[in-house]
Order: sequence, then structure tokens, then C-alpha cells
Amino acid sequence: MTKSEVSSPITGQPAKLVDRLDAATIRARYREAGVDVANYIPEHGPILVYQCPDTGYRFFHPPSLAGEADFYEQLYDPAIDGGSDRDYRSWSDDYQYAYERIVPGERLLDVGCGFGYFLRRAAEQAEVTGIDGNKFAQAHCQKLGLDVRLGYSSDYRAPFADKFDTVTAFQILEHVYDVRGFLDDLVAMVKPGGRLIIAVPNNEPYLRRFDPYNTWNCPPHHIGLWNRDSLEKAAALFGLEPVEHDYCEVSGRWTVEAYLHARHMLGITQDIGQHSLGQKLKMLLLAPYTVPMSLVRHVQKGGLGTRNVIVMTFRKIER
Repeated sequence: MTKSEVSSPITGQPAKLVDRLDAATIRARYREAGVDVANYIPEHGPILVYQCPDTGYRFFHPPSLAGEADFYEQLYDPAIDGGSDRDYRSWSDDYQYAYERIVPGERLLDVGCGFGYFLRRAAEQAEVTGIDGNKFAQAHCQKLGLDVRLGYSSDYRAPFADKFDTVTAFQILEHVYDVRGFLDDLVAMVKPGGRLIIAVPNNEPYLRRFDPYNTWNCPPHHIGLWNRDSLEKAAALFGLEPVEHDYCEVSGRWTVEAYLHARHMLGITQDIGQHSLGQKLKMLLLAPYTVPMSLVRHVQKGGLGTRNVIVMTFRKIER
């Protein structure tokens, strides 16, 4: 497939090339974080970003950039207690959003449930099931007595068809190249009239504003770049009606944008835990410039532009 023939993973229509990232820089940033991505990111050349013409969704290409099981086993230490737990947070605002909307007694499925932090709380009110492709996470959930199946959404689409009142997917969609297949699976498992709750990183413009090479927002970790507009437009193609949305503070506020701005100005690539004393002092000296700019933007955007996750509720239209 040539560059001009790249198709949207949502609609299949020809996609537009909108950005190029340096592969060597992405590899170096992951290496600094202690993760080997040589199997996914080429040593040289650009990493291309395309945009779906119908939804505005941006995605990295080709599909082989997306991380698979071996990549995620590098990220998540099986020693859950006291081990490295980079992404499976214990609780967050997007979890709280969904938890507050649980209807007592309903059947709830969490796709990509991780170590079951959300499911444990949700089980206080609902009959819960989870799906996860990480064998360490699934084994941990089973030890806790949670009904968590090992595998992927496509494995359970048929047995779980029209079975759940609510299906949740917290920060999973950005890892999936085959968006159409994944959303088809999720919608199939929701009862007619039921709810699908999706949370994704807010890429308009929080995460990519000053740091397009953010390690955890580039492939192999993330393969798609979502925002509210692209999520709503995509969902409409799958028989989903938007009900409500919220922006969440999974980590950071306008202060994080000020920090990212300073880091960008200084050309610092290391993550926050790896900064030298000299780098920290230089960023502090830039605060009189970066902080006011971020505060002004915070006010202009009503506080929403600096929040790094958007969570949305959709209703499955009865047909």
C-alpha cells in the first residue's frame, strides 16, 4: 500500500497525511524509559500520522507500529504490590465518572479491565465481568474472585452479544488500530438501549501541544489520537447516540501544561523523574513566562483544554 492509499481504520476512505515524527527520537525516548521498542519502531525514517476525512481521527501508520502482548509484558511487572505499575492506576476520575452512573443490579462489562481496580468497586453495585489480554492482570483479578476472561473483545463478541446494560472501555481505544472492528465488538455486547462508556486521552490539544514525542502517547503504546469531536463522529457510525461527556484530571492540570511548555522550550526529552538538578532550575526560571501563558489558556478554554482525558457516555440506538 502506498502512502496515498492509506485508508481510515474507521470508514475505509482514503486518509490524509498530516504529520511525520522521527523514528529515532521515538526509540530513544522509550529507551530512556527502559523499554525496548526495536520490534515495532524502525531505526530510521519517519513515523507517519494520518487523519480520517470523515471523523477527524488521527492515527499512526502502519498497523505494525501498535504494541502487542510482548510489549505490554515489558511495561507491567507481575509483582503487582510494590512493582512497577506504570499504567494500571488504582483509581481515577474517569473511573469515578462511570462508577457514579452505575444502575444498581445492572450487568456491567469492563473491556481491558487491567488489574480490576474499577471492577472491584463496581461490583459493590453491579454484576460485573471483565476482559483483558494481559495474563498477569487476568490471574490477579481471578485471585480476587472477579469474573475476568483472558483475551480480546473479538473473542467474546458472540457469547456476550446483547448481554450487558453497560460496557466500559477506559483508555483502550487509543491502543487499537482496527477501530471499526473493536467498536463493532463493544456495541454488539451492549443491550439495545444500553450504554457504552469510553475514556480516551484528550489530544485536542493537551498531550500533543508541546510534546508530540511524549513516550506514552506514541507507538507502540498509542496508535490513535482522539478528541471529543472525532470520538462523537466515529461513534455515530456505529449506531451510538452521545448522552454526556466530561473532561478528567487523571493526572495534572494547567500546571502540567506549563511544565511541558518549559520542557519543550529547553529541548528536554527525559520524563520528569529523570531530570537533572540543572534542568529543574532552568524550567523554574522559565516559570514567569510559561505559567501565565498556561493560566490564560486555562481561562480561555474554560479549564477544558488542559485536562488530559475525555470520557463519554453513548446510548446504543434500538433498531
